Amino acid sequence: MVPLFTRSIREFFAGKNVLLTGATGFLAKAVVEKILRDLPDIGQIYLLIRPRVKADGSCVSSHTRLQDDILHTSAFARLREQLGDDFEKFCESKITCVSGDLTRDRLGLDEASFADLARKVNVVINSAATVVFDEQLDQALALNTLGPGRLLEFARAGGGLYVHISTAYVSGQRAGLIPEKLLPRPLLTTLVF
Repeated sequence: MVPLFTRSIREFFAGKNVLLTGATGFLAKAVVEKILRDLPDIGQIYLLIRPRVKADGSCVSSHTRLQDDILHTSAFARLREQLGDDFEKFCESKITCVSGDLTRDRLGLDEASFADLARKVNVVINSAATVVFDEQLDQALALNTLGPGRLLEFARAGGGLYVHISTAYVSGQRAGLIPEKLLPRPLLTTLVF
């Protein structure tokens, strides 16, 4: 096996299956579009999408959210232009919608579905979070803290890699300019793998 750092991103992702969370958010939409546009040999992209309950109590399914909140947004304009009439067919061949919920055990999946999906997925990319500053504490904790733990368990169950991306930059109680820097490799290995 070739070490990860000696392969290109395209080589690494060729044939790999990815589970991505937070795909209805602006950051993950860009990640999905970029993967579809620049990693042509990617295996399957599984998008974990939570059904949404509207103010009137009606439910919007995960599949409807995939179409309306993700694929039909301006984030996919460049790919839509590039593929033309083949856009929908291409997306259907590469994206699988998984109705689930990070705030629930096994991501809201039954035991068999959880195990089956974990076996298929090579890379988990977590971009799900609540960024509402006055969110209920239990909801914020369930999604922003316990959710990544559930995804890490999922990645471990299938022997996959776990990547966490966020629009929030947190540095405890430090003040002033705090530059971003890479963690030392041993610590990074301990945290991620």
